[in-house]
Amino acid sequence: MIIYSKTLWGFPLLTRVYGSALPRSFLPALMSGLLTLALLALRERMQHLWVHPYPYQPLVLIATFVLTFRSNYAYQRHWEAYTQMQNMTARWLDATVQAIMFDRHPQPPGGKQPSPASHHQFVAELVHLVSLMHATCCAALRRDPD
Repeated sequence: MIIYSKTLWGFPLLTRVYGSALPRSFLPALMSGLLTLALLALRERMQHLWVHPYPYQPLVLIATFVLTFRSNYAYQRHWEAYTQMQNMTARWLDATVQAIMFDRHPQPPGGKQPSPASHHQFVAELVHLVSLMHATCCAALRRDPD
């Protein structure tokens, strides 16, 4: 989890690298800026190419398809990960509830009956350990450094 510092009106957030999109987006933005500068420098020589709107159509069409397919793929991956995370949580909850019910089940006649205090202690310890396991797994899936 990213801990946000509330000092200096949030200015330290501007220099934080972890969780920022700037390191990944800097190189594509630089390449795009250099391409724009090159096109501006060659504007006079290429003026006749951009008189008719036809050269814009293939570029816009390709960019639209690429953006649409990438966005759709990312959206599907997000919901697949969310669904699998919910399945993991539900299965751990089922296992925990079954373990609690198994411990609560009465013993056969003549068997030693556990005290209610030991059952409550077992339930508290089991829920604590399962919630710790879930939190550790969520932190590992998010790739937190700590």
